[in-house]
Amino acid sequence: MQAAQQPGQLLEALLGAGGDGDDAQGFTSAALQEFLHKVDVRREEVLMTLYGAVAERYMAEQEEGEEGGAAAPQGPSAPPEVSAGDAAFSAALARLGEQAELAVEDGGAAAALAALAAQHAAVLQAARDTSAIAASVRVAAELQHRLADFDAAVAAGAYSEAAWTAVELQKAVAAVPGSDDMAAAVAARLEPLQQHLQQAVFSCLSFDPATHLPTLLPSAPPGGTPDVAAAAAAASVAATVAALAEVWRALRVLGLLPQTLQQLAAAFVEHCVQPILVAEHDPNRSLSDSPAGSVASSNLSRATAAGGGRGGNSVERQLYKALKALAEQVLGGDAELAEQLGALLWPPLAAAYVNTKLRPIQPQSDAEVELYSRKSSLGAKLEQKAVALHLLPADKEGPITRHIKRALNLFLNARRNRFICAARDLLLSAATQEAVTVGVPQRAGTAVAGGPKPSRALFGAPARGQQQQQAASSGSSGLEDEEPLLACGEYAISKAAQGAVSLMRDALAEAVRSGNTALAQAMCGAVVDVAASVVALPPPAAAAGRDGAAVPPHPAAAGGKGEQPQPLLLPYPAALRHNDCHYVYQALCSLPYQFSPRLQQLVHRNVNFVNPALRVRLAGHECLQAMVRYQQAELLGLVQELSQFAGLDSDGRAGLHCRKTVQQLLAAFRRLGSVLRPVLAPGVLVQVSGELIQAVCSQIMEDIMALPDISVDESEQIPQILEPLTSGVHDAVLPAPPGPASGAGGAAAELASAMGGVRLDDLHAALHERTPAVMKLRELCELLDIRMVEIRRRWQDGRLQAIGFSADEVSHLVGALFEDTDLRRDFLRLLAEEQLL
Repeated sequence: MQAAQQPGQLLEALLGAGGDGDDAQGFTSAALQEFLHKVDVRREEVLMTLYGAVAERYMAEQEEGEEGGAAAPQGPSAPPEVSAGDAAFSAALARLGEQAELAVEDGGAAAALAALAAQHAAVLQAARDTSAIAASVRVAAELQHRLADFDAAVAAGAYSEAAWTAVELQKAVAAVPGSDDMAAAVAARLEPLQQHLQQAVFSCLSFDPATHLPTLLPSAPPGGTPDVAAAAAAASVAATVAALAEVWRALRVLGLLPQTLQQLAAAFVEHCVQPILVAEHDPNRSLSDSPAGSVASSNLSRATAAGGGRGGNSVERQLYKALKALAEQVLGGDAELAEQLGALLWPPLAAAYVNTKLRPIQPQSDAEVELYSRKSSLGAKLEQKAVALHLLPADKEGPITRHIKRALNLFLNARRNRFICAARDLLLSAATQEAVTVGVPQRAGTAVAGGPKPSRALFGAPARGQQQQQAASSGSSGLEDEEPLLACGEYAISKAAQGAVSLMRDALAEAVRSGNTALAQAMCGAVVDVAASVVALPPPAAAAGRDGAAVPPHPAAAGGKGEQPQPLLLPYPAALRHNDCHYVYQALCSLPYQFSPRLQQLVHRNVNFVNPALRVRLAGHECLQAMVRYQQAELLGLVQELSQFAGLDSDGRAGLHCRKTVQQLLAAFRRLGSVLRPVLAPGVLVQVSGELIQAVCSQIMEDIMALPDISVDESEQIPQILEPLTSGVHDAVLPAPPGPASGAGGAAAELASAMGGVRLDDLHAALHERTPAVMKLRELCELLDIRMVEIRRRWQDGRLQAIGFSADEVSHLVGALFEDTDLRRDFLRLLAEEQLL
């Protein structure tokens, strides 16, 4: 408090503000001398206090630095702050000097005060300079201390600690200005450490010239008895492993790890991988097991070593031993180090392995595929072992495995494409226009007593026992519930379809002969591709008949339209394509059983071609149905000409036109029959013909029943006009069976009475069953020419109902034929009552 009051008292005395009375001394010489003495004393006190504060702060920071340990200085310490009183005192002196110069003309006292203020400011600046010098000295001492710690860590072999110390020294030197000498000292010590660390990895590592495996050098030569020597060697190797771990940590701190790992990978490939790969093909060099005491592991699976080189040690086994020693001993089992090394090591290792081991045995024929698959599998297993050693990532496919798959796919795709190209050339050639007969004739006359009718047994749904027997004989398990496209009997196919099936058999025979799973799968794919080609490549546009000449459309199709229909809408091309698809379908269903059990062993126990078979079958069915719809539309176009039934008159011109139309219909059916009989199987011929006949006769029935009134002339002429159609439409499609007076006997008679291996009687019976409209039309023609009493009798006997007439149809017919009489009203009332029932 006294020190704070002295500047104020001094100021009052100097300015004569001590009092207002006569006793006030004022600005006298004695008073000035006294106050100058007090200023000198105060200056000495301030300086002593300042130097004491600097010394105390320096000692305190020095003690904190020693207790703090390894914390590096970030820059020069700030000088100790001058006390607020000293700063205020210096400012007061400066202002006092300025005021004294203005107030007093005599400059002696003012000059002394100004000098005193300047001296005080100089003292403060000296204090600041002293503090800065002290801070620099302290930083230099700390850096020197850390440099000594660095030297001690290097001498003790604590390389990771030395690396951290060097990094901290570099940061501290960069933060302190004017420390070039210290930076040079740090660099002079750090560069030898870096060189030593990089050389330390290879000074602890060597490659055995006999096994080409990496081995660790012992830190001290063993001695004494064998047991003692073995224990000493193990301890020495453990010490080497620990020293290497310290080296790897130091290299990671100094940022030299990628460079060192790159050098290690190059040395491993040069001194280990390449000699092992070359030793397999060099008769003067051999692969031997690791010597006693070697750190290389022999824990490789028996599958990897199977089929290896001489002495049971394959290249893959030796490479695995080398990689295991490298990962577990040289890298100390560090997974992170192994991943970084694997990223640098595995690409050149895989390239050398592929060029030396895999490319020379790349398959060129089917016989080499199995050998390549067996030997290349060792490379894939080696990569699996590398994943376990953390040298390869588990979520990515290795380069050796990728090369193996690529090489196999190239060869297998080439083999597969060979069959695809052959099928393409075959399906686009003239072989699609050449027909051959296939199928096994089935004799319908051998039906057992009590069985179904021949027509139903041939063309209807078979019984369950027959379904099971057919499934067992045809080998189409799983397809027994499918309705067959073709019934039994002979049918025609193109030579292209026959060749496509031969290609499928050749592909599967090649698969079974090779004994290789990959090739067998590729050949099964080739079978599917050939089947897809059959669907995707229809026959050429210029379809030809069996004699090679183009088959023109029947008269119904060529009747003045001005445009030719598409080839597959004509009977012969559509029927032939339908048969081709069915033939391929049957082959696809039976091929797996023809090559069992070997095909199932190579591919899968349930291998089948059901899906492509169904696609092929559907394509053939749609083609046949498109042709049937087109022919039906053409035939119904002719039926429209019969609408002039309502205009039949006595002069017969309309009747002549209708008779001509009926003859055209019969000619169209004969044309269809002559074209389809040599091509389609008997069952399909009956199915197609029955559908067309049924459509034509049903339309004629509807036209007649639509007449509101039928005159006497019309009722007489309509049966006469339609009689050739109702009696001869079946014979127009199917040949009539020979009569008993034909004179043929034995095998010749049986052959003459059959078509496609099926008796003509059975075919006619089946066709009659599929065309109930013919019988109904024939009955309608009879109803037009008989009395109403006979019509009523037939209705009451149930004959008309059995044929398919309804009460409404009979009622309309009676109303159109007969006049309104009591008998007609009574019959119509009877029909109306039955309609209500």
